[in-house]
Amino acid sequence: MAVFRVKKDKDNPYIVINKNFIYDKRISLKAKGLMAYFLSRPDNWEFYINEICENTSDKHRCISNTIKELEAYGYVTRDLKRSNTGKFAGGYDYIVYETPIDPKCQNVDSAKCQSGETPIWQKGSLLNNDNKLNNDINNNKDLNPIQVYQENIFHSPGKLELDSLNSWSEQLSDKLVILAINIAAKNNARRLEYIEKILMDWDSRGIKTTEQAQVYTMQRNKKSKKGEIKGGSSSEDNQSSQGYNFKRFGG
Repeated sequence: MAVFRVKKDKDNPYIVINKNFIYDKRISLKAKGLMAYFLSRPDNWEFYINEICENTSDKHRCISNTIKELEAYGYVTRDLKRSNTGKFAGGYDYIVYETPIDPKCQNVDSAKCQSGETPIWQKGSLLNNDNKLNNDINNNKDLNPIQVYQENIFHSPGKLELDSLNSWSEQLSDKLVILAINIAAKNNARRLEYIEKILMDWDSRGIKTTEQAQVYTMQRNKKSKKGEIKGGSSSEDNQSSQGYNFKRFGG
């Protein structure tokens, strides 16, 4: 096969990149093309998916999925953006690497992974065992509600959603908010309204820990399955004693 080369001059600018990713059999041609696009930009360039879409025929979802592919193989890492006050502001800060690093390392000071475990929201599926989910939340200090929400509910939450999640984290705790998000996602009730319903219920009952929430939720689900409703209470109390209405919220 013939090779046609372009003379490199001021009218045909070129870049110097590490070509190892081009021959990485693990990643797709689309991922290799996106890597070339990333590396064609200056250091500290801020990438936006909308901007990338303007320079290609691919759509937003395709670009987003390709970034996830590069992230899975260690060519891209991401950290949640924070405001000046330290709160999560939504969106990600991405870092692109010419040669892959350990994809499990999200806060990269070196190529060594500090925890050795992938957070549960990066595994692409929710845990079916509620007790295991609760244990993982308690054991993993790096979990945060905004990222769990973005991974499992909606990838681009608006200001109202971010404000609500931050407010509930301050009022209850990050762990309780994460547990509520996972309960909603597990039941395919992917709306903030449903998560808030769970958190309001827990707050009204003085629940402060994931252990308390776990026990209460199990008891509530059992009552719902048995069709038991406490007598002599208001309709609101009757509703709160039953299992959450997943179908109303898309489950």
